[in-house]
Amino acid sequence: MTKDFNNKVAILTGGASGIGLSTAKQLAAGGATVVIADIDDAGGDNALSALADSNKQHLYVHTDVTEESQVLALAQKVHSTFGHIDILLNGAGSPVKRSSFLETTLETWETCFAQNVRGTFLCSREILKYMVPAKQGVIINMASGAAYAGSPGSSVHYGAAKGAVTTFTRGIAREFAKDGIRVNALAPGAVDTPFHTNYSPQGFLEEKTKNIPIGRAASPDEIAALIVFLCSDGCPYLTGSTIRVDGGMFV
Repeated sequence: MTKDFNNKVAILTGGASGIGLSTAKQLAAGGATVVIADIDDAGGDNALSALADSNKQHLYVHTDVTEESQVLALAQKVHSTFGHIDILLNGAGSPVKRSSFLETTLETWETCFAQNVRGTFLCSREILKYMVPAKQGVIINMASGAAYAGSPGSSVHYGAAKGAVTTFTRGIAREFAKDGIRVNALAPGAVDTPFHTNYSPQGFLEEKTKNIPIGRAASPDEIAALIVFLCSDGCPYLTGSTIRVDGGMFV
């Protein structure tokens, strides 16, 4: 197995922070050219600074993955700049806000599905248009342990959206396997990232940790290491799978 990503171009949506940023650093360290696609412009600039020592021409492209025109522009820009796209991490997404089911508004439901499902669909569709002729490529979709737990009382909408991501992953993996493209998903449990600062009440992560057999939340680097492995040539027969990486929380 090798984790040599020289001459590989990777697009990471939601790559300005958290798991996406950790993945960007690890891929860049392996020789990849990294494109950060995010709506956090300050975070995107900081991400490029963090990758500066890798001696590669990395890019930040402001991209709202729920907007078809912006996703189309992203795919065209990256392909015209580098000539190929080898890796896509669909990392953008959020629960929008936490709420009990009966307090979940239609706007929250639809925005959540737009960020997590529509965005994954649009980015995958546009990048696959370049991967298929090249007969190679890897797509990693970010699902969540919420897809298995259902997130009752706090974000059923998020669990439902991430469940859709797991089904979507199986579908496109089977459709494009003949084209030399592998598609898998990760379903992390509790991860110590700004996600919880932005979307969880105080003490939420600490309470979750009590139910994890390993006894702690994951670090972004631990999740990123698995993503990098899935992008490498170390698992050429693995496609269509959603891998739970949750410290035993949902086993």
